[in-house]
Amino acid sequence: MPRLVRWMLVLLAPLALACDRTAELIPGSGPEATPTQAPASATPGAPLLAPASLRLVGGGEAPAADDGAAAEADLARSVVQIRVVDGSRTPPTVRDGSGVVIDGDPALILTSALLVAPWDAEGEPLYDAILVATNPAPGGEPRLTHEASLAAYDPVSELAVLRVEGALPAADGASGDGTDGAANGAANTGGPLLGAPAAAVGDSAALKRGDGVRLFGHPGLDPSGAATPQTVMVAEASLTGVRADPATGEAAWLTTEARLPHGAAGGPVFNAAGELVGIAAQIAYSAAAPVAFVRPIDLAAALIEEARAGGGGALRPPLAHP
Repeated sequence: MPRLVRWMLVLLAPLALACDRTAELIPGSGPEATPTQAPASATPGAPLLAPASLRLVGGGEAPAADDGAAAEADLARSVVQIRVVDGSRTPPTVRDGSGVVIDGDPALILTSALLVAPWDAEGEPLYDAILVATNPAPGGEPRLTHEASLAAYDPVSELAVLRVEGALPAADGASGDGTDGAANGAANTGGPLLGAPAAAVGDSAALKRGDGVRLFGHPGLDPSGAATPQTVMVAEASLTGVRADPATGEAAWLTTEARLPHGAAGGPVFNAAGELVGIAAQIAYSAAAPVAFVRPIDLAAALIEEARAGGGGALRPPLAHP
């Protein structure tokens, strides 16, 4: 009998290893790093899975991966918060996430298309306006300062480019989203339209497995409307793989070990040299799910050129489903 048991264990061992290997290839499965302490801005009750290096940007420099590594404070200045709002709702913010400035004049912002999708599945408008909150200084709270519109939108690559239309009025302390401007730090900054530097676009095709990247973004607003810190965060991670998609080709998704709060969706992913190589993304927008994937910047090339040329044709709502 003991000999029979030993033979059964020998036969079952390869099967167990094969199951483990299969799990590694399934999106969202496999081992995940857990932070020693979640940021105070995490949504209460929601799981936050992130690398131990997830931290708030306080104006210091990241540990240099090489001599060309860019300072965190400089990269963080290109990150903005995106809030799509509906004035008939309470709280008025329908969705929130992050974006990155890619042009200063005209002011263009690259973000996730899921964040700024204009309509729901039935073709009904999701929001009234797109608002942009800028960061006066690394480590500070973002201020609602500008309004934006969709300049280019691609539901296939799930990327979008926003065009900043103008500064929000600061009259009566209104922030433009139906909330108290003083409490949110809203202000009309004046001067240049955004005053934030544009990120230098890199080549995502040059990335290799194991390359270090840095993911920037805001934590995300509490769905209840409760005030929570929204300082830009950064997480250091490494490229763990590339996933294909029938609609967008062999390099449709980049994967890392990072699992970030929902507000990081649409935020920039930089390589060690400080070049923009991707946009953090979710499979579907959710304030209760982590941001776990990256869309390569190469997928945005045509979209960015379309926005710089003045935008494409009129956006049309999706067909309604019965």
